Amino acid sequence: MKKLFILLSAIIFVSGCIGGTSSVCQIPNPKYCERDSDCMCSTNPCFLGNTEYFDKCISDKSTLGGCLDACGFGPYEVEFKYICENSQCIIATFNRTTSQRIS
Repeated sequence: MKKLFILLSAIIFVSGCIGGTSSVCQIPNPKYCERDSDCMCSTNPCFLGNTEYFDKCISDKSTLGGCLDACGFGPYEVEFKYICENSQCIIATFNRTTSQRIS
């Protein structure tokens, strides 16, 4: 009986780890990141933050609405990149010609 209880407990634990809410949803900050590839920006729906959070934790994306300039808007010489800085997704601007960071 004890072995059956241990086996059932293990099955329930593993199924909870495989399915259910992603661990990224447990982080209260949707802009949290560990690397640049964690970050994304969208204008419709309006979102700047963690890609996995966007994909797995926001079930009704229509509530975000739209925004024209959330992902950066400027002259052609400026390139916008979504990077991870101090564990936060941010928009950084770079000179398109020299690739030097502006802000």
